[in-house]
Amino acid sequence: GAVALALSLVGAVAISRLINLPLKRLASAAVDIGQGGWPAPLPERGPREIREANASFNTMVDDLARIEADRALLLAGISHDLRTPLTRLRLEAEMSAADETSRAAMQGDIEQIDAIIGQFLDYARPLDERTAFSTIDLGAVVRATLQEIPTDEGLAIDADISATRPIHAHPTEVRRLVLNLAENARRYGQTSDTGRTSLSVRVFDGPGATLEIADRGPGIAPDAIKRMKQPFTRLEPSRSQANGAGLGLAIVDRIAQRHRAKFELSARPGGGLLARIRFPNAE
Repeated sequence: GAVALALSLVGAVAISRLINLPLKRLASAAVDIGQGGWPAPLPERGPREIREANASFNTMVDDLARIEADRALLLAGISHDLRTPLTRLRLEAEMSAADETSRAAMQGDIEQIDAIIGQFLDYARPLDERTAFSTIDLGAVVRATLQEIPTDEGLAIDADISATRPIHAHPTEVRRLVLNLAENARRYGQTSDTGRTSLSVRVFDGPGATLEIADRGPGIAPDAIKRMKQPFTRLEPSRSQANGAGLGLAIVDRIAQRHRAKFELSARPGGGLLARIRFPNAE
């Protein structure tokens, strides 16, 4: 009886490992897919049910990769086919015999269309390969990006950058994230008394590295914060204008998810909107 019991226990452990290991491998691959990765094909061996499940999963991954490649090709075609005629329209507007006011209006419409196309492409663009990620200094990337933003009478930037802890990120994606948050604040964060945007940018160490971009505008209601991360969402009256497609914060949220960062929107003490992105440590 004791020998039979021991053999039964050994057999149960072997069967459990035979079933649980493929299921654990399948669950890990599913999590990798959900985070934007492309796992290696699962081995199609073992019990018939496991083989069928792994074969179906491998087929799904191949289909997703093919769809992703088709989408990248489509985006490249859209960018070329739409922006080429826009360039011609811009040149024709500059050379037209219309008065200066009409030319300026046409130029403004063309720039607005081009900006909207850029937002569509930024939102739909797939993330580059994982090899494009590297260990970067978030503070250095943010500091370099802020230098690209022109400041004038309508925009003032107060930067406090002190982070030294490295993060594992895609530098171009982080730059796009900062530009989108700054543009959102520039458009909708004007103070009611001066009509200017006072932009506060902070980068500091925490559990990882944290980026905060805040304005002193009218802000948004707490019950609308979650909706603001959805594509094509604009609120009336303070955060809805003719220009833009309502994709700025949705792009920021998508980039944060790709980097496994936490994106939070909240009311700023004293008035305004505070956007906070918490990046995990590089390790």
